[in-house]
Amino acid sequence: MTKYQPELKAQIVHEYLITSKSLSDLDEKYHISYKFISKWVNRYRLQGIDAFRHRESRRFFSVDFKLRVIDYYQTHEESMASVAAKFDLLPHQISVWLSQFQTGGIEALKPHRKGRKPQMTHSKKIAGPVRTLKAKQKTQIVDQIRAEQTSLPKEEQYSVGEIIHAMCLKKATYYDERKRITNEHDKYAKAKQTILRIAKQGRVRGRWTYGYRHVNHQLRMMGIHLADMTVNRLMAELNVQATLYNRHRNGKYSSYKGRMGKVADNLLNQTFDQTQPYQVLHTDVTQVRLANHKWAYISSVTDEASKEVLAFQISSHPDRQLIIATLKELSTNLPDGVQPIIHSDQGWHYQSSYYTQRLADHNFIQSMSRKGNCLDNAPIESFFHLLKTELLDGFPPCKDIEELKQLSRQYVHYFNYKRISLKTKGMTPVEYRNHTLVA
Repeated sequence: MTKYQPELKAQIVHEYLITSKSLSDLDEKYHISYKFISKWVNRYRLQGIDAFRHRESRRFFSVDFKLRVIDYYQTHEESMASVAAKFDLLPHQISVWLSQFQTGGIEALKPHRKGRKPQMTHSKKIAGPVRTLKAKQKTQIVDQIRAEQTSLPKEEQYSVGEIIHAMCLKKATYYDERKRITNEHDKYAKAKQTILRIAKQGRVRGRWTYGYRHVNHQLRMMGIHLADMTVNRLMAELNVQATLYNRHRNGKYSSYKGRMGKVADNLLNQTFDQTQPYQVLHTDVTQVRLANHKWAYISSVTDEASKEVLAFQISSHPDRQLIIATLKELSTNLPDGVQPIIHSDQGWHYQSSYYTQRLADHNFIQSMSRKGNCLDNAPIESFFHLLKTELLDGFPPCKDIEELKQLSRQYVHYFNYKRISLKTKGMTPVEYRNHTLVA
């Protein structure tokens, strides 16, 4: 694992805190994972500049100190990383101590004398024959030694590096040969390479977003026919499964304030079967919490048929200016002469006279959900769910509205031009729109 100098860590954290750059921006600039940067930021907030000072290479911890750390972790509702930062430790150290204490009690926390195992070397008598072996044979011998020593105590086992050195084999050569040997006996080797290539197309902020159905649809279009469960298993082996969609989110925004104006009829009645673009549109407003505990409000319009995002606006207030800006962007992106149905909930924005008048000016037909029934506007709710799940969940909140705007613009472009959907026959929204209009 690469070690980063304290000066570089401090520079990156300082840049994150005083500029408008996001973790993703710094990831791309310094080629350092956003996960590392996020940990450095959290440690800095807990310890200040001391978070980056060099630790002593060998530190002694008494049994009392270990017990104090374990007791603190078990009696406080804090993450292991947070506790580690407070005690100037690595999270792994706490994990090891906790495991030792749970299995062996206080006795397991006491230091034990460690004997040195003999160094693995090759004598002159065997050095010659070893060098005459091919890389594949050496690799197989290394794997055999590794397998045979698993029954030994950990302190008596040789590391991979020691075994490789004794076999006169380079580390890179060993892993290349090991991969080649594995692929020789793997009938899905080529399919795995294709799956990995497809999965990478659906990465958002370094995370996998394509499920096995998405991937298998693309495989079939390429002439590779596998069962869904086979694709799911291969994705698990490659560690490219999407794990974002099982989260429960609180704080849903509601703009309903009772009857304040015109309530239009529900022209759709949950019939979401439109196949032609620009015929039925869906709009709504949602909210996103920022790092300063304030809210940002997102107003968007999507096409029911193509799933394309036709308008997307963000504001610090859910007011009429946000809705007007959304309609203005929508009218710019729609072709001349279309008269779509635009469906919304019964939020106060959509009952207001300024909204209904602007719809009439553009010859749009208004439709509204039943009161308190989000399923009537499911297409736009689905888009907001994907936006929050794929772009925001699992990351620190955006520090301000400008960072949210920047990330959202990138996501909307990805969503329209790169993200495939089974609902649009495995095409992106723009591809489906163009395909349908030409047909």
